[in-house]
Amino acid sequence: MGKRPLKLKKEIEAYIANRLQHAIYLEALSLVEQGICDYADIDDAVTWGPGLRWAVQGPVLHRHLGGGKGGVRHMIDHFGWNGAPGGEVAFIDAVERRWGHVSIAELESWRDDNLLAILEGVTPPPRQ
Repeated sequence: MGKRPLKLKKEIEAYIANRLQHAIYLEALSLVEQGICDYADIDDAVTWGPGLRWAVQGPVLHRHLGGGKGGVRHMIDHFGWNGAPGGEVAFIDAVERRWGHVSIAELESWRDDNLLAILEGVTPPPRQ
């Protein structure tokens, strides 16, 4: 299936991906309970929004590309940092170590080509 194993830096309960998925699920329940949307809206929002992007890029690369030509530094300068105080330095360093050798334009092109390829292969669910 092409999965990629991850080596944890520290022992925790459950898998990283499952923990992230559960956090999204809890936020989904909150949105429905507040009357903001219904469960079908939740599925559509994730499927046609971050679900598509996450097949190609994670939330870290998403932040980097969200900063436009300025990358992750511009993203944080423009929208701020929501993590632990001072953590933005390590975040920026990690992003630049992993992606700094590739231009934003090249990453955007790669992302867009892959998203289009995914969309071409998606068919509607049965009996919607």
